[in-house]
Amino acid sequence: MYLIQGKVGIQNSDSDTQGGSCQLNIAGSMADLDRVQLPPAPLPLTTLADTFLPLSATADLTQGGGTVTITCATFNGVATEPALTAIQVGGIN
Repeated sequence: MYLIQGKVGIQNSDSDTQGGSCQLNIAGSMADLDRVQLPPAPLPLTTLADTFLPLSATADLTQGGGTVTITCATFNGVATEPALTAIQVGGIN
């Protein structure tokens, strides 16, 4: 059994408020989802700020084929600094 933790920075690249989301996928299935309302991008656009979304789940990756990915979406923005950590644990209580 593994504890999987992730985080992603997400940015709005235009002057309108918009939604953004990131999801943690394990073996092709959604394991966690986080959504946020992103404020308008500050001007000048060279000073874009990340809003970080935390993600976590548990999974049995010992059988192989345990691909773990993060997928993000927003209307006009970017995802930055993705990070994933998988920690093997004896069990989840």
